[in-house]
Amino acid sequence: ATDVFTQVAALASNTEMSGADLQSHIDLALGAVLGAGIFICTTVLAAVVIASPAGEVHMERGPFLRDTIFYLVCVLGVFICVIDGSIHLWEASCLS
Repeated sequence: ATDVFTQVAALASNTEMSGADLQSHIDLALGAVLGAGIFICTTVLAAVVIASPAGEVHMERGPFLRDTIFYLVCVLGVFICVIDGSIHLWEASCLS
């Protein structure tokens, strides 16, 4: 959650930007949040496997699939909302 608030604060503080400069900052903000999510997911899973005494981890299929599908749906939702280059109020409401 702190990544999201940091990105909102960074973008809100630059209200005088417009055009390509603003678009590059939005692209960077979205890339940072999505990249951080993927990094955390993969790093935590790898650290758990490395730290386990047997070198392997047994996960329940249900929670793993639930979390993976939820993350993919969220990323797809963000992609659909920003594909046209602008975010409308109804799109932001759906993402919140």
